[in-house]
Amino acid sequence: MKPYVELAYVGQFGAETDFHTDDYRFAGQNLNGGNAGLGMDMKFSENWSANTRINTVFGHDVDNEVNAYIGAKYQF
Repeated sequence: MKPYVELAYVGQFGAETDFHTDDYRFAGQNLNGGNAGLGMDMKFSENWSANTRINTVFGHDVDNEVNAYIGAKYQF
């Protein structure tokens, strides 16, 4: 297991941001911003590994969005 700290740029390329309900309107916002988080890489075998991380997005129109990622990877 290897822990890590991550800093990244999040870019929404060509994404449509148009969402409406009766009491909420979300359209045309700039979703690009920074990303920071903590994660853990785990290697199970020569080919199989997993990754988990928790990040927060900061920057332009979306602040303090927290997201989690869990993934498995097979490497050829």
